Amino acid sequence: MFLVSLTGSAFGAGTFASFNATTTNAGSTFATGSLILSNTKQSATACMSSGGALNTAQTILNGNANASCDALFNALTANVPGATATVGLTLTNEGNVTGATGIKGIATACTNADTPGSGGATATVYHGSGDLCAYLNIQVQETTDATFNTPVSKCMYPVDASNACASVLTATLNAATVSTFYTATVTNNVPLTFSSASVAAGASRYVKITLTFRDAGTAGSENQYMGRYVSFGTQWTLTQ
Repeated sequence: MFLVSLTGSAFGAGTFASFNATTTNAGSTFATGSLILSNTKQSATACMSSGGALNTAQTILNGNANASCDALFNALTANVPGATATVGLTLTNEGNVTGATGIKGIATACTNADTPGSGGATATVYHGSGDLCAYLNIQVQETTDATFNTPVSKCMYPVDASNACASVLTATLNAATVSTFYTATVTNNVPLTFSSASVAAGASRYVKITLTFRDAGTAGSENQYMGRYVSFGTQWTLTQ
């Protein structure tokens, strides 16, 4: 009876080891990518979309928009009938994810005004009343690189998917004014697009933009546009 009782007491107070196996997935991380668009006027400094301050007028959340990039043209550009001015623009995906749906461009609204009556190189005492927005021609040509010398076979504006702007009919080019540029890309919601949509991280797209102050060929026919200037811009958006 003593032996049985001792054995029972030891059994009740003791513990037994069991099998055990453990694995740990440690150090997991998650990081989001970035989509940053740089805008570089020919021979100027790159302007980054991430450089803009957040405000209620911006449509991209958290301030990834910059409305302060270089003006492409100045007030003395192409300021006599028949004159032409050209500038190149490089657009680059500076982020680390692909902009799969590419870069799209629109015009900002064009406004007419009188040049100042005094002070500065554009000052004049005579002001016509012509709508220069509706008379000044604009072309947007995609090019292959940052020399802006080799056009891609696509005129971005006026739109011709099969031909460079130089091959577009004169009548079509004359109809492509700064006013219609805004109407087509914003009012009619047909933004500028490139021949190759997807923009990989680090890849660029190139455009050459040309303004032409038309010359009707008759003396005095452009007098209504004397002492006038227009203000407009271009806006480019890269989307994933």
